Amino acid sequence: MAQEFWDEYKQQKRKMKELEEEVIDFLKRNKIEFKVDGDVVMIKGDAVFAELSGYDVGPEIITIVQGDKKITWESYGAKSMLEVGGLRTPGYDKYIELPRDIPVGYNKPYLEIVFRPNLLK
Repeated sequence: MAQEFWDEYKQQKRKMKELEEEVIDFLKRNKIEFKVDGDVVMIKGDAVFAELSGYDVGPEIITIVQGDKKITWESYGAKSMLEVGGLRTPGYDKYIELPRDIPVGYNKPYLEIVFRPNLLK
């Protein structure tokens, strides 16, 4: 039993690291200012909108502004999206899809995306 738990943990850790690298590459391609602290990607920006879910599958939206760009984290159902768009243009022209179980929050001045295994499902 302990070995199964450990194997699942290692598998989830690998998956989270891959997702973290995808997000980092996405942010670099879109010239977004960010930093990495362990397994947390911290995107700099001022929060302009937040709608946090009170339950696991409810909608969750956090929008921040960085220079002339707007960055939004949206979660609906089983997926989340990190979107980048121009401040003066409607919608978002760039995005990346991620699983819903990645925690996110805003801790001024950063949108924090946490890539940790969660074995308590």
